[in-house]
Amino acid sequence: MTGGPTPTLRPVRSSDLDFVPGLLTEPGVRRYLMDDKVASREDIAGLMPRWIAGLAWIIEMPQPVGLVSVGPVHPALVELAPALTDEWEITIALSERAWGRGVADIACRQALAQAFASSRRPSILGIVDAPNRRSHALMTRLGFKPEGHMAGIVHELQLYRVARPIGPS
Repeated sequence: MTGGPTPTLRPVRSSDLDFVPGLLTEPGVRRYLMDDKVASREDIAGLMPRWIAGLAWIIEMPQPVGLVSVGPVHPALVELAPALTDEWEITIALSERAWGRGVADIACRQALAQAFASSRRPSILGIVDAPNRRSHALMTRLGFKPEGHMAGIVHELQLYRVARPIGPS
């Protein structure tokens, strides 16, 4: 990471509804994560209970700069590819002001460590829009391996998978 504070994760809470809508409407964030659609505050409020109840964190430096979550593959993607029904994926939304500083690497590594520590998942997917070069590079840096392609809602998607780290039992 290049200079500045180290990112930390804290669980999502209901008051984050004041931060998340602005994050998800940043053009660079919504371009691929939201298929370039602007989600309403009400749409995002509908996602908050899932994030609060699950493995989702706000990335702080010390102010909020992003959101990272690990959990079941988004229902819209499962509808396109039912084989993903029992899979989990990592998702990150990082403010453009935090790009290029290693924040995504640190936050995703922390989120994956917590997800593997709190579950018996043998692996976790990364699902990336084909033209999203930044996210492809992130998956590679995190040790994800390409696993195939699938049709997405807007773009073709590249699937990546990372296995549970081998460690002491």
